[in-house]
Amino acid sequence: MNLYFNFAKAETGFQIMLIAYLGACICYAFSILRSRYEATIYQIARFLFLLGWSLNVYILVERGIIAGRPPFKTFYESLIYFSFLFGLLALSIEWFKKVKLLGFLSLVIILSAELFALLKQDIDIVTVPPALNSGWFLPHVTIYFSGYSSVTVAFVLSILALIRTGTINLDKDSFWARALGRQEVNFEELHRDWVRIGYLFLLGGLITGGLWAKFAWSDYWAWDPKENWGLISWLIYGVVLHMHHTSFLKGRAVLKVSAASWLLILFTYFGMSYLPTKSQSMHIYTEPLPPEKDVKGVNREMY
Repeated sequence: MNLYFNFAKAETGFQIMLIAYLGACICYAFSILRSRYEATIYQIARFLFLLGWSLNVYILVERGIIAGRPPFKTFYESLIYFSFLFGLLALSIEWFKKVKLLGFLSLVIILSAELFALLKQDIDIVTVPPALNSGWFLPHVTIYFSGYSSVTVAFVLSILALIRTGTINLDKDSFWARALGRQEVNFEELHRDWVRIGYLFLLGGLITGGLWAKFAWSDYWAWDPKENWGLISWLIYGVVLHMHHTSFLKGRAVLKVSAASWLLILFTYFGMSYLPTKSQSMHIYTEPLPPEKDVKGVNREMY
């Protein structure tokens, strides 16, 4: 009921975007499952994916103009922003590599993020508290979410690489041939490249976050739960990169560790609100209070 109410409350652009993403996901599934009309359905899927992503851009721009600030202060906005960045990366890779299963899995993640956004209670546009109104706001969030998006791409590629390590004849009209495309793609190498990119972005997020904290609270590091888990996530992906260059932990072992590491990112992003120490964090998204009761502000926001 809450999902339906929030969907009805959401702007028309968001509703159409969600329908386009859902339609694309369904079309990708049909293009994989059925060989008849495969090419036509596949092109429809790509068009709907592009349409949904374009509406994603429109929603962010419109919301930013109305709010007069970068459009990723609330949990709702951050999930739309993540969908925009991840969608850009996933759509670009799928467009050039023509891997239907990549498009399908990416859309499942995007739809999950958008539906979770609808479940939140912070759809309304709100202002930025003074401590967060800094020049570091835009670069820190953009860099960190670029990192989140990059390692999510790496997660999808790790799944595809684990599937592709089996013996699959791409020339034969089969489920896996349709799912993985008709051309050879080195998913393991692509996965390694995106882990590297994500690792660097996560490092950049930690650095800009420290500089922002120094500006806002006169301290680079406060051992905030979110900071700690962000650091742990970055270190774990460093281990994944190291495993790529060791002689005894290559191949499927690296891919499995990388896929599991993505769960740390999910926990860092979503799980903070469920920790016993959440009240100590300055990075928690919470349900908004009425303006007259929302006094502290700072420790109720995520940056």
